[in-house]
Amino acid sequence: MSESEIGDHLSNLPLAQNSRFLISKANNRFFVEVCSDNKTSVPVTPYSNFKRTNRQSRPKYNSVDVLIITAADGEQEALLKCRDGKDDQEPWKQKQDNYKLNYWEHSFTCENGKSFKVATADARKMGEKATREAAFRLVSQLRPSQCLAMVGICAGWQEAVNLGDVLVAEQVFKIDSELLRAVYNEQSLPKDVYKNIKPYDLDFVWSDQVKLYHKRYINDWTDTIKVEKPKSYEYQKYWLLERIYEHQENSIKYPDPEKHEDLDKECPKSGQVIEYLKKEGLIEDEITLTLTDKGKKEVKKSLRRGSRIQELRKQEKEESRVVLCPIGTVDKVQENEQIFDDVNKHVRGTYGIEMEAYAIGETAREYGIKRWIVAKAVSDYADKHRGRNKHFREYACQASASFLIAFLKKYLYV
Repeated sequence: MSESEIGDHLSNLPLAQNSRFLISKANNRFFVEVCSDNKTSVPVTPYSNFKRTNRQSRPKYNSVDVLIITAADGEQEALLKCRDGKDDQEPWKQKQDNYKLNYWEHSFTCENGKSFKVATADARKMGEKATREAAFRLVSQLRPSQCLAMVGICAGWQEAVNLGDVLVAEQVFKIDSELLRAVYNEQSLPKDVYKNIKPYDLDFVWSDQVKLYHKRYINDWTDTIKVEKPKSYEYQKYWLLERIYEHQENSIKYPDPEKHEDLDKECPKSGQVIEYLKKEGLIEDEITLTLTDKGKKEVKKSLRRGSRIQELRKQEKEESRVVLCPIGTVDKVQENEQIFDDVNKHVRGTYGIEMEAYAIGETAREYGIKRWIVAKAVSDYADKHRGRNKHFREYACQASASFLIAFLKKYLYV
């Protein structure tokens, strides 16, 4: 096949606004790259990947109302648990796209009685690049008429949000790799590190509706979460430290912490928590559970009025919140909470960071999709101890999916 013949074939394939195909040849093989005016692109791909029959070409109609992309492990599974109707019996239908990759469809009913069809697919790996490619592929084939969306997990700023809170992106922007290097090396940032930020903003009507939804309809979505909200590592840590301290001070009045009647309820990960307490130097021995001087000081501090443990107790009783805020996209998983302090000097109110959201705003803009929305629940605090709250991951995945579906039911067709 000649380059001109390939060009004729590609001209019939779907393409985003202001984009073009570039054809190149190497080792007797033709390659195709998709470029747009703002220099985003689908990377060089063998031409064979672009071969499609007329029947496989982009439909001449909008086949779905909403397209939802997921990326990290557990996010797709959580979304597929969201179904329409009280009995939740109708499963999502599995289908294949033009590249023989799986996606799923399901119909939901708005509160006003109008139905809408949702398609969802997993990007198969984390990161902006994989998400952009998945969104490009499916948007061009399914043509969502109303909305491009993403659900999943993110890291949250501990000073502003709690584990399990759902962050809805008021704005998505990309965090420069130069900033990340400066944060990790404890260097000062160049003044122009943020000059190339090109944010994408949430539709202003939906922005107002997200704020209203949290205030008026929180039970509409929290009641549909199919996973019980777990207790954070920090809460379990302080609960166990206080029980150890009580027993150590008065063993007659207070029981052995490991035999406490509320142990399974208040500290379900007690084995792991004890290991962490030893590593932090808060207990001398994992067998006798004796507090070190450092451990005693930590407990006494926690018992003061207005202490961290008091705040944690309050959080445990609260439902997960919906928080509207800017979300920054980075290129790798973060384990340095300092990043939030630095980012907020330039983009105030940034409470979440993750690895894919920017691609959603970008794709929606490129294809002229009516609206986009990113809802991600906090599963860690981007600190060196992020693995200690990994048991929150399943809940966070389910919380973000439950919120988005409930929100769409109320506001997609208002």
